[in-house]
Amino acid sequence: MACEQIPQPGTYQNISVQVAHRMIEEDHHNRILILDVRYQCEYDLGHLYGAVLMPYDQLQANISRFQAYKNQVIIVYCKTGARSMIASEILANNSFTRVYNMVGGIFAWINAGYQIYTTYHYATVNVTDGKVLTHIEPLLLLQTGPPCTQNKTCSSGGNVLTYQSTVLKQNGTYTFFDITFNINGTIFEFTVARTQLWSWKEDTDGYNRSASFTSTEITGQNLFTQFYSLGYMVQCAKYNLTIQSVLTPLNSGAYNASLTTINSAPADKSGVVSFEFVDFNSSVTLSDQYSILGGVAQKLGNAYEKSGDEGLTRLAPSYHAMKEEAEYLSNLVETQLQEYNRLTMKSYAILVDPCTVDCWAAMFVAVTGANFPFDVLLCIFGCVTGCLPLLIWGFYQVCAGTCLQWVCGMAIGVDFLIYALYAAHLCGCY
Repeated sequence: MACEQIPQPGTYQNISVQVAHRMIEEDHHNRILILDVRYQCEYDLGHLYGAVLMPYDQLQANISRFQAYKNQVIIVYCKTGARSMIASEILANNSFTRVYNMVGGIFAWINAGYQIYTTYHYATVNVTDGKVLTHIEPLLLLQTGPPCTQNKTCSSGGNVLTYQSTVLKQNGTYTFFDITFNINGTIFEFTVARTQLWSWKEDTDGYNRSASFTSTEITGQNLFTQFYSLGYMVQCAKYNLTIQSVLTPLNSGAYNASLTTINSAPADKSGVVSFEFVDFNSSVTLSDQYSILGGVAQKLGNAYEKSGDEGLTRLAPSYHAMKEEAEYLSNLVETQLQEYNRLTMKSYAILVDPCTVDCWAAMFVAVTGANFPFDVLLCIFGCVTGCLPLLIWGFYQVCAGTCLQWVCGMAIGVDFLIYALYAAHLCGCY
């Protein structure tokens, strides 16, 4: 702190992220106030360790809350520096004497290689000459749209959905049924034929594992489509874990695309929500996909373990469990499901620790703004989080013909209705 240049009364000083980092590192008595002036949904995606949230447009009305820091160092930051300048000026105009605006915001902080508190990551996977290269960065960096607002929440939008399912034929591993959705008076009717192609169970050393591979064909509304689904479930004293994959066929020897969710529910719940999105830039077989996801989970688990933060450290066992079970499933597919261990052209995955919030919607608006397949993932997250309005609204938009894109405008290139219907199935809607 010896190098600190105290601003003149009624002013603030701009500092680089390097200077801000040094000031924070030298603050051994935690006297510095690190003030995050973004919105709650942005803060939840990631923030500087120890940062206090106060959106810049609410600062003036809540200025009295910071009177104890009138003559203390306050480092102000936002996303890229624009809002923090406004907030710094407000503080200076209210006679705060040592106000420092961190130029470039949290984006500059991350790009300088400094750590932030976050449980949301974006991982890209490239496979070159058999070597797997994984790059993991905070999901916050993918924010391309305007800042979210405090009022962004998930909602069914006032839409009303009812459904009716009727089994027409059931014989062993084959089920044929009709499902009708009534959304605001508009009827969508489909027939669904589901065939279980493979199933497996194992009980060893306190671990109860089961898996199944199913083919589903959907007909109706001028639509015929087929997809495969692989479900894997583990129950033991330490955790319950599920892996679900939806795969759309390209031809008899390959899949066009896949979406996998890995959800771990540890016995010792940390109360911290985590979410990791994995994007494969290379084609991989189904067994290799699970093996690679195990590696991604291990890297994330190691990072959480070394974070030094108690809450993040408690996430590590969940990710080590994901690593162990993803590799177990990889071996299982390779040895017992050879016929369907096919190359997948494009793969995506979502790794989550148990979700304890009602909705993911606000977080994703914060990340991607308009360039996001909002409706499709609402269906999936409606299933993962148990937030029925997400499922209903996402299904409604998909059935209405909405054709959006994946994170940062990347087209997934598959029929979104498949995921909506599969999410509805996982939720027990039919």
